[in-house]
Amino acid sequence: MLLRWAARIVIGTGAVLVAVASWVAAQEAARANGSWQEGVRAQVRYTGRTLENVRAVYLDEAPQALQVWTAVIRAEELSRRAARGGRVVRAEAAAERATAREYLENYGYTIPPVNPLLTDPRYGGHTAPRVGRRLADLQAGNLGAAKATAGAFAAGDRSGRVVGPAGQTMIGGAVLVLLGVLLAQKAATGNGAVSPEAPWEPGTGPYGSHEVRRPGGRRAAGLVLAVVLVATSAGRRTWRVPPVPAFLLTVGGLAAGFLLRGRPGLRTGAAPRPGENGGNAEQAVVPAVPPGVPPAAPEEKAGRWWVPPWAVLLGVLVTVATALQIQAGTGESRALGVAARDASLLSTAAIGHVTRKAFETNGTQIALMTGHRGDALSRAARRAGPATRTAARARAAADRATARRIGLLTVAMSARPADRDGMDATTRLVVGGIGPEQQAVQREHDSAVLRAEAAGTRSDRLVVVILLLSLAGICAEIARASWARRLRRPLGLAGGTLGTAAAVLAVLAFT
Repeated sequence: MLLRWAARIVIGTGAVLVAVASWVAAQEAARANGSWQEGVRAQVRYTGRTLENVRAVYLDEAPQALQVWTAVIRAEELSRRAARGGRVVRAEAAAERATAREYLENYGYTIPPVNPLLTDPRYGGHTAPRVGRRLADLQAGNLGAAKATAGAFAAGDRSGRVVGPAGQTMIGGAVLVLLGVLLAQKAATGNGAVSPEAPWEPGTGPYGSHEVRRPGGRRAAGLVLAVVLVATSAGRRTWRVPPVPAFLLTVGGLAAGFLLRGRPGLRTGAAPRPGENGGNAEQAVVPAVPPGVPPAAPEEKAGRWWVPPWAVLLGVLVTVATALQIQAGTGESRALGVAARDASLLSTAAIGHVTRKAFETNGTQIALMTGHRGDALSRAARRAGPATRTAARARAAADRATARRIGLLTVAMSARPADRDGMDATTRLVVGGIGPEQQAVQREHDSAVLRAEAAGTRSDRLVVVILLLSLAGICAEIARASWARRLRRPLGLAGGTLGTAAAVLAVLAFT
């Protein structure tokens, strides 16, 4: 009686744990996958807006500001040499000042949109433009997408950390079911239930003195121990989390015992004798069995109950494979999310860096052209007459000085953004070019791609393992039927082949 109640509690506890843990694992895995995908979408929105801001600053505002400052600088250099160059140089200096003023009016106020690099004091105003600060202020409106990306990945990681313990709970519940079945069969054999697989000997039967061959308890215990060891070894490689607390098993057992209280349990024990348990003589008449003829196999409706341990063990193996497959699928989703996030960032960084370098190249070309013009004027002054030689030399000196200042201004405006500009690390990575930060992201991306490939391969192989184990169990169950006696050999061969293939794939999944 005690073993029967213990079997009920253990089986109920295991069933409850497997059901609840399976639901939790599936729900949390789906939630984690959704969060990671949302993080990727938020990252795409963030990088898209970042690229728009980079283009607006380095392709629209900064080139206009550089053109204006080129005119201002040349006007200043000509004004410094107006006394030596005469009326021609003074007139050209006045023209450059008028041009700069017109640029300021047009690009700064008249033509929409307004160019803050020319008008806003925060970005220099009438001094050298602070392009990095301007980009940082534009990116301040993009912080919401960046926070959404980080929050989504953090939420996915929290859900993903639940999948591991849930899978361990699934395996623990399945092992409890197997132990409960062994306890139930021990109680059944102790009360007179005969294993349908045990050989019959004359003089044995359900109503007389008999000897019963009990199931191989040591072998079953060894199988259970092997399953626990395999699950623990695989779990340490897959989950890297501590085992499920023991109090969960205790609470589940008490809950299952409460739920099973007063309900019909496992029907074990001998069939009722005539007149027992409310039966009448007609209902309990047992036909005589001739000597030397084995009794009929016990039937479930007569109170006999028998489940081979290997069937439950097969269920444990399927549960282990399912738990590992869910964990592998979750790992694949996480790695794919990280790879997609980093790929979006790296592609945006490549375009942003090229955009900044294009502006730098344009400014360098302006400086070079201005310097070449000064050199050409200097050569022309040597062949000019005394009346124009002085003016040509003054203009040449002004152009060479302008070229040097434009070159320095271009370097300052196209420099990599610094911390003093108030720019976040991601934006600095986007416009900074190849550096330690971008190399770290590239390494993370490559590692995530490899992890995703390994986890995807493991998940696919474990799905096939689950299918093969299920088919092997079907073959074995059909072979046990009385009508399939002639098919037992081919069915056994098929089941063994399927089981061997499942074992090979399970080994390959973790190598």
